[in-house]
Amino acid sequence: MIQFNQTNIISIVILIVIYFSFKKHTKASHYSNRFFFTLLWLNVFILASDTLIVLFNGNPSSLGRFILASSLSVYFLLALSILVMWLFYVDYHINRRLKNIKSISIIFGPLLIIHLVLLILSVNHGYFFFIDANGYHQRGGMLIPLIIVNVCVFVLSMLYIILHRNLVAKSDFKALLFFPIPLMIAVGVQFFEPQIRMLWPSMTLSILILYIYIQSKISNTDSLTGVFNRREYEYQVYNITNNKNMKKTIGAIMIDIDDFKSINDGISHQAGDKALIEVGKILTKSVRKNDFIARIGGDEFCVILEIEKDDKLFEIIKRIEKNIDDFNKKLSNEYHLSISMGYGIYNEKYYESIQKFFHTLDRKMYEDKSVTKQNKSVYA
Repeated sequence: MIQFNQTNIISIVILIVIYFSFKKHTKASHYSNRFFFTLLWLNVFILASDTLIVLFNGNPSSLGRFILASSLSVYFLLALSILVMWLFYVDYHINRRLKNIKSISIIFGPLLIIHLVLLILSVNHGYFFFIDANGYHQRGGMLIPLIIVNVCVFVLSMLYIILHRNLVAKSDFKALLFFPIPLMIAVGVQFFEPQIRMLWPSMTLSILILYIYIQSKISNTDSLTGVFNRREYEYQVYNITNNKNMKKTIGAIMIDIDDFKSINDGISHQAGDKALIEVGKILTKSVRKNDFIARIGGDEFCVILEIEKDDKLFEIIKRIEKNIDDFNKKLSNEYHLSISMGYGIYNEKYYESIQKFFHTLDRKMYEDKSVTKQNKSVYA
């Protein structure tokens, strides 16, 4: 008993350290972070409940039985809540929107209510658990169906991640897919050996892995658009500069949103943020999986590609233009997206340095923007 409580306490301490460390380096207002923090704290509370269950299991006094029953009720309620929060996190991480979150809430809302009612009734009718005359809790008749439902939902979440693997980066995919595995292993072990209470410490391991993955991206990812930031862009340029044995040809595209100020100031800052997010999505959709995308300024992006043939760069340029055009055909949009681009292929014979190459592309981009403005003026 002491050993299991020590494990729970250590797990709680780890989770609290993760929370304060992560909070210093990120914005808690972002939905992805909200879901992560909620998942973390739900794990803290269920570990605390599990600790109380171990402490008061076998205590026949009225107070002991009350604390045990209350702890068990909280435990089972939090277990389902964690499952729902994990689905929120997965869906938002993949789609970056709240539309599906509402659907998940509609599906699982009634299930949570039914679950709560059965928990309340379990105190007297033993659906999920009951407490015997000696003050020990025993499994109820509906516990096995509940475990099966939880495992099935975790399996479905893994299938959902696999089916949408093309929408997330490779490192994201591995971290999301790994999360339920320690839990599912622990469920199997604890089902056959109830004395081995490793379920929620195993979730602490999953959250720790997720934290390491998220934390590693904070320093190099733009929090708004999800693409890389200027710091990572400069690191990429540095690597290209110092890679003397580079065999592949480097191509790059500098991108700037036309009339971004009219969207940001003329409509709203929220619309401006959405425009930046949409451009990030369009670029991600247009390039290949291993190509590099960064937001390097307010409304300026850069794509860096390793290409085998020169025409590959122009294929990607056409895809970007087509996806911008497809976006503008949507009648629901409150603004029109237009971008200027400067692009080229790096050849050390023509450029003094890689920095000079990117400087040239930046100049070409602003030349393209100037031509676009002149065309709009003539049209007007």
